[in-house]
Amino acid sequence: MEKKIQLSVILTNAPGELAKLCDVLKVENVNILAMSIQNAKDSVKELYNMREKTGRRIALAESYRGILKDSSDYSLIRLLVDKATEAEKALVKSNHLIDKDQVLVFRLVNQPGILGRVAKR
Repeated sequence: MEKKIQLSVILTNAPGELAKLCDVLKVENVNILAMSIQNAKDSVKELYNMREKTGRRIALAESYRGILKDSSDYSLIRLLVDKATEAEKALVKSNHLIDKDQVLVFRLVNQPGILGRVAKR
């Protein structure tokens, strides 16, 4: 297990946008180790539902509906890279909005039950 910086980037859902992001990283010789892509609308829905369950919802349902409509045009890209500092600088320079978080990284054998065993430790 190791700690790494995860970079989150919002991209427009349009042909070629992911390729542009990859090109920015390529110029800086940054290698993508792992990536996930989620429609931003799904992320907003999850946040809304979670806040409803915890009683921490701070906006009216109408506000969330407006955000859902707007967010359907975007995707949330989460990246683990080999050079987080260089990647962050390059993405900011190319006008990408980014967020970063520290995450735990596990390298596991691909077999049933292995993640469950690790999670019990």
